[in-house]
Amino acid sequence: MSAEEKLTLTLPAELLEALAYLSEQSGRSVETIAAQALHRFVDLEIPIFEQIEEGLDDIAAGRVVSHEDAMAEIRAHIDARKNAEAA
Repeated sequence: MSAEEKLTLTLPAELLEALAYLSEQSGRSVETIAAQALHRFVDLEIPIFEQIEEGLDDIAAGRVVSHEDAMAEIRAHIDARKNAEAA
């Protein structure tokens, strides 16, 4: 079983009203809805920061491609796609 801790937030009135509406409509508590929303937010945000860290590690290790080389590769893919569609 996971431990729970209390967090106090100050929220705009319109957000509290929206949470109350969702609570009434769904039969779930405002706390449950807020916790689920925070879980979803955290689940979306953490991978972004992990990818940023990976990118910074790549830079530090020298695993980089110049802008010119990257753009050349992208243009080659675009041209190949256009040629394939024209054929």
